[in-house]
Amino acid sequence: MIVYDTGSGRVTGYSLGGRRDIEAGVRAILKPLDSWGATNHTADASFGTTISISCSKACQRFVANQEISNYLVNYHAASDTFDKVDLRELKLNTALAALNGVGSSGSRGAARQAPLPP
Repeated sequence: MIVYDTGSGRVTGYSLGGRRDIEAGVRAILKPLDSWGATNHTADASFGTTISISCSKACQRFVANQEISNYLVNYHAASDTFDKVDLRELKLNTALAALNGVGSSGSRGAARQAPLPP
C-alpha cells in the first residue's frame, strides 16, 4: 500500500511501517530517482493517516514522508482547493509512487525479497 496523505509537498522518503527488512529493496527500486532526494526512509509505523490503520504488519505499507508545504494552512479549510497543489511536486510524487508500486508489486520486486512475518 502506498499512501500520500499530507498534501503535495516534496517526498523525502517513505515510512516503512516497522519493516526495516524491506528498506534495501525500496532503496534499490527507487535508485533511478536518488537525485530527487527521496532517500530518507524511516522504520516508524505512521498511524497519522486514516488509511494506515487498516494495514497489519504483514501488509507492506509505504507512507510518504513529505515536506509540509502549504498542507496544514489549508487543512480542512475553505481554502483547501486544487489551485493550492504544487503541480511540479505532484508530478514528481506520482512518478515516485508509480516506480515504487511497479517495483514492489512483482514477485521479483526488490522489496518482496524479504519474507513476510508469520
